[in-house]
This record gives sequence, structure tokens and C-alpha cells, in this order.
Amino acid sequence: MQAEKMKKAESSDTIATKKEIYRRAGLKDVDDIYRIASKTQLVNKPVLMSNRGFLLDHYTPNPHKKEEFADSIFNSIFLVCENRKGILGFLQGHESEQWLKQRPNMCGVNECKIHWDEETLLKLGISNIENFYQFGVIDKVAVDKTLGKKRVAYNLIKLFAKLLLEKGKKYVLSEIVTRVYCGDKPLNIKNKASIRFHRKLGFKKVGESEKYSYEDTFLKDKGFFKDEIYMAKINDLPYQYKRIFQVIK
Repeated sequence: MQAEKMKKAESSDTIATKKEIYRRAGLKDVDDIYRIASKTQLVNKPVLMSNRGFLLDHYTPNPHKKEEFADSIFNSIFLVCENRKGILGFLQGHESEQWLKQRPNMCGVNECKIHWDEETLLKLGISNIENFYQFGVIDKVAVDKTLGKKRVAYNLIKLFAKLLLEKGKKYVLSEIVTRVYCGDKPLNIKNKASIRFHRKLGFKKVGESEKYSYEDTFLKDKGFFKDEIYMAKINDLPYQYKRIFQVIK
């Protein structure tokens, strides 16, 4: 059955390994995407979530998030990985044009200021962040780790980067929560898994946000967060598409 799926696939933005298919998400995937997001939401288990990796939104009490995912399939680059068991993971990303509609002037969440590391940006070939458009942003990436599959997030980022290159983009950005506060009290929650993952791929820290508030988390209106911003030049990422994937035409 999996072989038949691979033969039928005609989109150039679908890629496959021997056991998984990585493709654009469709409306039929929304329930599985919501299921995975709910398993990886930030909950009040600091050590567990820090080492496992988490999404900031609190999905379980907010079923309307399914509708947001459905809308996102059409207004962002939304990718999934599937095998015979179903959907294993997903990635939601944006081209710079989409991202800057939400974050004009390269600001952070809820318009908080980002302090950029100009020296690191220069090393990456970026001299003026305010006139910077050749990028895409990883908004969310999550994997159902109970299914025991490795490299799913890694391969989702590969497909995302491939699509960005085809659109003339040269860089990929990612924001990672590095500090969580309940009121003014910092909690022992830091997305260590995500930081390790991005650094392993070659992402460099290029900025840090100021403290901001964010809705739909388990902390509700008492929650405050700080992010670190990581960036990589797509052509410097450690993979080659032709070796890893069969590209389905």
C-alpha cells in the first residue's frame, strides 16, 4: 500500500524515504496534527518538557486550535510525515513575506523587541536585518515520539528547506523558548531538546527577545516567556537531498 502511495504521488513538494513519505498537509490530516500538538504542548512538568521538547500553545483545553491548523494548511507551508501507521510528525513554516505580516519590522511575539547579534549575522552574510527578506521561518515542528521514529523532525526541516530554496530563499530562522516565568518567578523550563537539535544542524544563535506575555498556555495570563532566535544558511545545512530522498515527480 505504501508503495502504491509513492507511485501515485505527483507533487514536486513530496519526498519519500523507504519507509516514510514527507508531503504537504491536507485537511484530512488536521485531527492527527492536533493529536501530536496536544502530546507536545507545554504543561506543568518542567524537567520532562525541557528534555523532550515542547510547543508553547496549550491545545487540550482549546479545541478551536483544530480550526487554526485547518486555516494554516492554506496560509503557510504545512508539512507532515506519514507511514502505514499514520501521521508521525508535522512542521509549520512561513516564507518571509508571510512571516512579516505577523511580525512587521522583524519584531518578536506580541511586538516585543528582539536584540540581534550583529556580529553573528555578519558572519552569516547579513548586514542589515531590517532589509532582510531571503528567509523562511520554522513556526512549529513536533513529532509523536511514542511511535518510536527517529529523524522525522530532521527530514521535515529538509523538505521545508528544499521548498525555500526553490522559492529563492537562502536562510531559515527558528525561535526557541529559553525562559518561562510564572509572574516574575522563572521556572525550570527551557527547551533544551530543541536547542540541541538546532545546534546539531548548524543553526547559530543570532538574537534574543525581551520578555513577552502569551495566551493559550497552561500559565494563562500569568505566563511570560523569552526566546532565542537561531538561524542557518540553507546551503550550509548538513544534508543533500538526492542522497537522502527519492524526489517524487
